[in-house]
Amino acid sequence: MPFVYITNRIHSYSVDPIIYKDVSQIKTLQGFAVVSQTQSGKNAEIERLFLNKPFEIFTDIEDAKTWASKIIKENSNNKL
Repeated sequence: MPFVYITNRIHSYSVDPIIYKDVSQIKTLQGFAVVSQTQSGKNAEIERLFLNKPFEIFTDIEDAKTWASKIIKENSNNKL
């Protein structure tokens, strides 16, 4: 089943962007959204360079959910 991963970054932490090479291989992963109102949102700009999937950064989780639904719908329409 296709999905979009949404990470709501409330606390500060680091991500090894090299992991996105493997994450990009997940066929059912349609996109990746980062929700943040802090510096980790700026860090996500760097992460974006390593993922070969649609990747967006949001400050509001509802906006991220709307985008995720749109991505899944667009991808399912492309397969028809």
